[in-house]
Amino acid sequence: MRSFRSIPFKTMVLYVTVAALYILFSDYLLLLFTSDIDTLNKMQTYKGLAFVVTTGALLYFFILHQMSNLERERESRVHAEGMFRDQEAMYTSLFHNSSEAVLLTDPNGTIISANPAACSMFGMTEPELLTQGRTGLTDREDPRLESALKKRKASGSFQGELTFVRKDGTRFPGFCSTNIFLDQTGRSRTNMIIRDLTEQKRAEEEIRKFNEELERRVAERTAALNEANCELEAFNYSVSHDLRAPVRAIDSFSAFLMDEYGSALNDDAVKLMTNIRSSTKKMDQLINGLLSLSHFGRQDMHVQIVSMEEIVHSVLNEVLRGIDTS
Repeated sequence: MRSFRSIPFKTMVLYVTVAALYILFSDYLLLLFTSDIDTLNKMQTYKGLAFVVTTGALLYFFILHQMSNLERERESRVHAEGMFRDQEAMYTSLFHNSSEAVLLTDPNGTIISANPAACSMFGMTEPELLTQGRTGLTDREDPRLESALKKRKASGSFQGELTFVRKDGTRFPGFCSTNIFLDQTGRSRTNMIIRDLTEQKRAEEEIRKFNEELERRVAERTAALNEANCELEAFNYSVSHDLRAPVRAIDSFSAFLMDEYGSALNDDAVKLMTNIRSSTKKMDQLINGLLSLSHFGRQDMHVQIVSMEEIVHSVLNEVLRGIDTS
């Protein structure tokens, strides 16, 4: 079939077609112009020359066009071959330099090729991997394996964690990505990309243990804080009750002195007695505050707006009262 598309064949078809049309119609056209024999002979000569020039020109442009097409086809083929070589080189580089294990296999589990990372991961040479096959690399007791194979067969791909086995028999967790595809010859092939999750799982386990230890420490510190709060609450309650009795005695005695001997006291003495009674009331407020503080741990927190101006005036009055007393 290829010979029928070649330049010689196309040239022959063009030449035969043009010649047949010229022979069939040229004499008929000449008779329409003249019937003189001498004139016809001259015109036959010119007709022959015109035929040669016309077919030569047609053949020239036809061959030029075909050669141009061939040149474009050749350039296109060279470009495609270059792209194929570049892609092949890129694939080869990725295959050999990948940090993850890459296996090319048959769907039945036969390993066709393995990259250096796969050899390092499983502790085998490539011939050993080819001998082992996929069956020798996966943990047959892993319950996820059968489900993974069924999913890949049904959908053509699978991604997930599986357990793999090294040459020395040690098992390790790995993340596997595998797909079924057709190669250039139309045969079914599978690729397997495996990432070792040993370090990741170890880090996750360390984080889990750290979180458990952190939770344990927080629980211990919370228990210790609760115990300290209980002790502080008991101390505040005890102190407040112990202070209330002498404060009330001072207030009662000062009130008695003011009632019984107030008229006998001078102005300075009355002022001092007034300050004493005012201080005892302030002390009673502080004791009540201690009692409230002792119960604070068992109360809900309430947020309210306070007047900073009132607080400043209160503190200032306390300072001024102390200065007057002194």
